[in-house]
Amino acid sequence: MQFYLDKDLCRRFNVSYSGQTSVSVPLQAIRTAREWDSKHSEMWQNHASHYVTGIRSANDNPGWFWLISK
Repeated sequence: MQFYLDKDLCRRFNVSYSGQTSVSVPLQAIRTAREWDSKHSEMWQNHASHYVTGIRSANDNPGWFWLISK
């Protein structure tokens, strides 16, 4: 499973938008980083105390991370 962080969110979490990298952030930080539709807001609310960890290889599409932990 993959998840996407746009350029603004990558800047906020100090992670490169493209190229090989990894990220680990609390869902609460993603939830409060910007406005979300009601579906996403509810999802973030229900899992606010969890972290999401993902990796991206140099060949993966920018902004997309492979979920390795939640």
